[in-house]
Amino acid sequence: MLLPGADVVAARTVAARMSKAVADAPFDLDGETRVRVSMGGAVWVPPSAEGPDEVIFRAGEHLRMAQIRGGGVVRDGDG
Repeated sequence: MLLPGADVVAARTVAARMSKAVADAPFDLDGETRVRVSMGGAVWVPPSAEGPDEVIFRAGEHLRMAQIRGGGVVRDGDG
């Protein structure tokens, strides 16, 4: 997801709201399975020497760290 103009605080807020919305959704898979999300993010503030590939790579690395920690985790470079 792209959040033009968002800083770290705004991006974390959006990610937390999305995570809560998924966790609170009435998914009835088998009565026991809960659906949770893991997200990784990266903020890019122009001008920057970093290109799109590097930003996407950082976001992917943060996603992998969040997945290792378990579902329901939002991870960026600071948290």
